[in-house]
Amino acid sequence: MDIIVILLSISAAFVAGFIIYGNYSPPELLEITSRDGIMVYRLGEDREIPIRGPRGNSIIIIENKQAHFQYSPCPDKLCIKSGHLARSGDWTGCLPNMIFMRIIGEEVKSENEKIDTLSY
Repeated sequence: MDIIVILLSISAAFVAGFIIYGNYSPPELLEITSRDGIMVYRLGEDREIPIRGPRGNSIIIIENKQAHFQYSPCPDKLCIKSGHLARSGDWTGCLPNMIFMRIIGEEVKSENEKIDTLSY
């Protein structure tokens, strides 16, 4: 009897996982917002992106479908310490250099759903 309960539990977990994650598609885009505007890059293309800010250039790296700040001239380096962004909805920013980045899905949202304020 215990074996049947265990097998049913494992089956239910497998079915629930398939239902929840079956339509999962990995995030596709990195959106970077700075004083120069909004830039969008594909996560599948490795690159180094210099972004100009009021304190100097920050460098963002896209590698292995992840993005992170490699360098920024800010004093505390919290943007660098925040690590890699890999999932849709992940975000980080360098407030002193006024740069914000986030991972978004394939479909670019309408202008009303984009960031509507920046900290100056």
